[in-house]
Amino acid sequence: MVQEERLKKFLDLEDEDEEIVEAWKLFIETNKAYRDVDARVISRREGDNVRRKFTKYLKKNKLRMLDEKEGLKAHELAIAREEEAEGAIKTVNSLD
Repeated sequence: MVQEERLKKFLDLEDEDEEIVEAWKLFIETNKAYRDVDARVISRREGDNVRRKFTKYLKKNKLRMLDEKEGLKAHELAIAREEEAEGAIKTVNSLD
């Protein structure tokens, strides 16, 4: 529980839904798995299974990863609901 509270505070997710918080936790686990695959600590298959778990969770809860393609800066990422993400994309594109 302490780790989850730290994650919420660090990423400023205290007001977000639990689905989004869980998606961020899975995203961090996915990045750790890729690091471990590169270091040959775990197999590529295990790393792919972690990535699939993250992808399935996003689809199941209708979440979407946003990045610079959607108007964020190169170092920024966001996880949002699909309907919220669509509205945000339209707003960003209308300013171009």
